[in-house]
Amino acid sequence: MSPRTPEQSEQIREERQAQIVEAALKLFAEKGLHDTKVSEIAAQAGVSQGTVYWYFDSKEELFEAAFINQFESYVQPFFEIFTDEERPAADKLMDIAAASIDLFADKTELTFIMLQIMATREMADILTHDIEEYYTQFGVVLPPLFEEIGDPDPTATTSMFIAMLDGLMLQCLLGPDWFDRDQVLAQIKVKFNL
Repeated sequence: MSPRTPEQSEQIREERQAQIVEAALKLFAEKGLHDTKVSEIAAQAGVSQGTVYWYFDSKEELFEAAFINQFESYVQPFFEIFTDEERPAADKLMDIAAASIDLFADKTELTFIMLQIMATREMADILTHDIEEYYTQFGVVLPPLFEEIGDPDPTATTSMFIAMLDGLMLQCLLGPDWFDRDQVLAQIKVKFNL
């Protein structure tokens, strides 16, 4: 058996790290940061506790890595919508609303973590810069869309749109049948003149 190539070693490292992050995300969503033990994460990932610390210096660093890893994939579709030059502003806003509902419903672990971040100072202190950046980006890209459709106060409407999406996130956590997706999208279209 020949020794591993550097590429094989790197692939193994990336796979192991992803395995730990996935296990951590599941447990952080279920139990929160404070009540999750590194030993539980290690057991869930099928590795030793020392292996977890080989990749992450602390539980807080692992929490941030788990959140950021998922959060980036979570928001990527939105920025693809924003940058589509061919799509009219009203269609972009409706697509953002639909994508939000779908993501909240599909990625409940991340949605639970986002709720915990909003609800607990400990978690907010770790991730404030990441969440703040997300809201800042939405605060930059949404007003021009509302302006394009003729909204008289695009900044205020952006705040209301974001608040509505945050409210839908909370409702998605209550269960997949809490509201009718298509009816909600129809109301968004009416309420925001899309």
